[in-house]
Amino acid sequence: MIDIVEKTRSLYGASGVSGSRASTYSNAPAETGEKSDEAEFSPFAVELARAMGTLKDVPDVREDAVEEIKGLVEVGEYNPPLEQVAYSLYLAGVLNPE
Repeated sequence: MIDIVEKTRSLYGASGVSGSRASTYSNAPAETGEKSDEAEFSPFAVELARAMGTLKDVPDVREDAVEEIKGLVEVGEYNPPLEQVAYSLYLAGVLNPE
């Protein structure tokens, strides 16, 4: 998760969205003279939308890591730390310490 934040920060800069004005969106043509629906978005909301767009490009699963571990399992060389395995099972509710 921290890698994603750092990637986003590097793309948009540490200061986020520049400018103090909110972004405005309108869906009615200006030449009709009709009252339009309008929404204003805070700089934070604009930055959040950009970050979410960036997150869509990040895969949910790291295929390279999965393939590496699969290879180790197939040859019998995958030896995860047993304390970490036990802790993960405990957090998942699989192990009951009683």
